[in-house]
Amino acid sequence: RHRVNLAPTTVIIGKNGSGKSIVARLPLLLSSALSESPEGPLDLLAGGIEHAVSFLDLINLRSGLPFSLGMEITGEQPDLAFETTLRYVNETRSLAIESFVLSEGNSVVLQADISGEEQLTSLRPTYNIKGDGFEHLPHELKFSGLFPLAHGLSGRLGERLVSALSLFRLALPTPSYLGPFRAEPTHSMRMPNQTIKELGPRGERALELLADDRLRRG
Repeated sequence: RHRVNLAPTTVIIGKNGSGKSIVARLPLLLSSALSESPEGPLDLLAGGIEHAVSFLDLINLRSGLPFSLGMEITGEQPDLAFETTLRYVNETRSLAIESFVLSEGNSVVLQADISGEEQLTSLRPTYNIKGDGFEHLPHELKFSGLFPLAHGLSGRLGERLVSALSLFRLALPTPSYLGPFRAEPTHSMRMPNQTIKELGPRGERALELLADDRLRRG
């Protein structure tokens, strides 16, 4: 678990391949998942950037283990935070939400945990829900992105969910992402030319150069 504090200016320093780009792109994934019309729990093309080829690529070591994403707002009011735990489901090649926790200060506003492992592949999964004087075991809960919808929950709890989501959206508006001055590698390419001499001003021939070396010179 890592917490990244975003200040007016945040500088990320690390070796090549250490994960700097992943951290820099995280606000795009979160903002998209909290938007009014998200495409699934996470959008692999959030912000017009290709974050991964498949959902499995998002997970460390491409494993079936659960992973969590969340956000915290700190300030003069009690801290407001949510954390959503997801799991990659190989049968459907998709992400399923295992649990969700919304907290304010030191108190839990809502906690929802999947009612059984078989529910991960269900089109209408049920969750064990607790929060704000409300307890339902199990209860169908729908998600929009990483956040649950308030339908079917008690009035007060539903209102707090809607209010919290608006605050998270306000704190993380859609970011603008300026990428590096280099070409993104494609997933397919033509037969490389022989004896390539120029890499290209944006590194666009890097894959061709590597393929030429591997194919013809080992």
